[in-house]
Amino acid sequence: HIETNRQGFRDKNFPMQSEPSVVLLGDSVGFGKGVHEDERFFSLLKQEFPHLPFYNLSLQGCTADCMAAVFEKYVQQLNPTVVLIQASSNDIDQTLWREGVSMDVPDKPISPFMQWHANSYLSQWLQVAIGTSAIDSLDTHSHMVEAHYQHSLDTLFKLAVEHDASVLTIDLP
Repeated sequence: HIETNRQGFRDKNFPMQSEPSVVLLGDSVGFGKGVHEDERFFSLLKQEFPHLPFYNLSLQGCTADCMAAVFEKYVQQLNPTVVLIQASSNDIDQTLWREGVSMDVPDKPISPFMQWHANSYLSQWLQVAIGTSAIDSLDTHSHMVEAHYQHSLDTLFKLAVEHDASVLTIDLP
């Protein structure tokens, strides 16, 4: 059983205006999928620093596009001095394949079977095993994802700078 606040996040209700705070932008790992509230890494941080207001803006499957939109919506209200950004490769991989499969990538060796598995990181490595054109295809897909996310990443960092907030990235397994 998971409880969310009025805004739909796995956190307490947000105040109308926060004192300087720490904000987490993340995906299912930041959200705490599969763990109890007190077992989330964000909850553990809050326990270590009880004097700081923490707000968890993580959503399952949230990538840079989602994080930029969420941050833009809540940055004024939550007044972050520190922004923690957490993203898992599985969400990025899903975007990579979604972008690549939906576009006409030259020499993409994606059979109908592989399209069915297009959201799988393992599928990428199976593609690599197929041969050189698969590697070129994966490289092309990677550049597409970079281009896809660039505006959102720019938005995140621009907002952080405008609000004098430090940005830290977190790589969690």
